[in-house]
Amino acid sequence: MTHYFDAKRVCRKCGRPFLFFAEEQKYWYEELKFPLEADCLDCAPCRKDEQQLRVIRQKYDALLAETARTEIDTLELVGCALLLVESSVFSAKVLPKLRGLLKPLLLNPEGPSYVLAQALMSRINGVAAR
Repeated sequence: MTHYFDAKRVCRKCGRPFLFFAEEQKYWYEELKFPLEADCLDCAPCRKDEQQLRVIRQKYDALLAETARTEIDTLELVGCALLLVESSVFSAKVLPKLRGLLKPLLLNPEGPSYVLAQALMSRINGVAAR
């Protein structure tokens, strides 16, 4: 392509109108080598959210694969999973498993992870109540 023009689009996720800028099209097609029939379907904020969710999912997968997880790792794992549930990437079916991961941390009120575990449990209960 030799000419690019700003194109009006409507985001398929949030429904907001946005511009697929000519400069961005040039980058897509010339730098990233997308096929010419490829089109931008999501606005920049929705694409950014999608990228952040991918990073959270990767972190979750890495923590889940850990064989010797620390308390901090467990809190991070539960936090990542909870964000993924809240974003509808995971279903609420994982909430009992998350509660099970937090229970040992809630047995020791003097432990360093107790306050964070309590906060996460409260969030889990809030999500489950919806």
